[in-house]
Amino acid sequence: MAFILNDRNEYYDILNARRHLEQQASQYNALAQTNPEQVIQNLEKYPTELDTGTALGMSVLGIPAEYQAVNEIAQASRSNKLYNEAKLWQELQQTYQYDHVENNMKMTWGDLWTGGLMPGGAKPGDVQYGVWAFAGLDALFQTFGPSGKWSVIASAANALTPGQSMKVGRSQAYLRDLRAYDNLLKKGYTPQKAQDMLQIDLSGTQVSGLGRELGTLDELRQQIEMVKEAHKMGGEPVLAAMFRAVSEGKPLNFDRATKISLESVKAEKTPYYVALTTDYGMSPDEARNFIYKNIGAPLKNFDENGEIHYTSAFNPNKINFYAGRARQRFFWAGQTEQDYFRPEWADRDILLEYSPGRVTAAEVYAPGSKAFNILSGLTDATYQLVPELFAGKGVKGVKNLQKGLRRVNPVMELLDEGALVKGTKFRKKLYV
Repeated sequence: MAFILNDRNEYYDILNARRHLEQQASQYNALAQTNPEQVIQNLEKYPTELDTGTALGMSVLGIPAEYQAVNEIAQASRSNKLYNEAKLWQELQQTYQYDHVENNMKMTWGDLWTGGLMPGGAKPGDVQYGVWAFAGLDALFQTFGPSGKWSVIASAANALTPGQSMKVGRSQAYLRDLRAYDNLLKKGYTPQKAQDMLQIDLSGTQVSGLGRELGTLDELRQQIEMVKEAHKMGGEPVLAAMFRAVSEGKPLNFDRATKISLESVKAEKTPYYVALTTDYGMSPDEARNFIYKNIGAPLKNFDENGEIHYTSAFNPNKINFYAGRARQRFFWAGQTEQDYFRPEWADRDILLEYSPGRVTAAEVYAPGSKAFNILSGLTDATYQLVPELFAGKGVKGVKNLQKGLRRVNPVMELLDEGALVKGTKFRKKLYV
């Protein structure tokens, strides 16, 4: 037998290497012929913990997602990610010593009962009963106060004084118009015509049997359903979000550097955010999500650009009204005759979030105008004066009132923190 090379072993080594390369080429050719749609379908079946490169390689090779090896790789990736995230959070905490947050932002019911003395939970002092107490007071005001969902003061004032002097709470207004909507449908009005006659937007109602004649028991059930929907649509107080976070074992995002006022920590204002986006190469969204994963999602939206938020971010107010479509304009309490005058913008279907100030201003000024913003800001500030000074914790309450007055820019500054808190002279400024 003749060999091309004098060394027989070297010759077979070359042949084996060639066969190996041919097999590789055949495999690569098969992979190149893989159906892209099949690859995408395979990707959707793999655990989300797998990194993109690993999942794509498995998908191209056609490895079934049910294989134990796939789950083991995913578990290892999950554990490694959790370890790295916990290590990174500890490094950030040790580096910056940011006193507005703690290493452990979670609380348990045991922590609340013992002031943080339960092992493994919040540290003693971090429970901050002052924050919880004023959150409870705020919840009371935002439910039954002058600008609450069920305004007891507004109901009493309208019953005792002429001219419907105060705007009712948002849930009251929703329930009022929902009942009127039901009656209009029973009288033969179309849903659109009935809605055009009402102030509150009812397009999202889920109450069953509207417009139908019902028996006594069914009518009672429907009325209860209306009340529940009106209460739910009005949003929940921040205290409810706090209790939910405790029940679900999630981090509770409120500023640990304060003892009374309740403010959530904004990710972008922490030194962690700057470090993560500059030193660790995270995108703004990745950095924000990483921070909130450790300190908890904000309990309420942040008070910025003149807007003040009083309900939780999880379930905010969803009651909106059509500008200029006020219905209850009795000349005297108890009269049936009403003034149904509507401004020309009432037919523009301008939807605004319900607040006493916006409802009042929308009856006399076009939404978006400077006059509308000033009047709505002043009116809302008046309705919120008592809740802000008590549940808003004094100094911070004045600041919130000032923010409300800045609903338009430029705007009147009628409240000066120094005037109310330090006893200095009251200032009035009008910027034009």
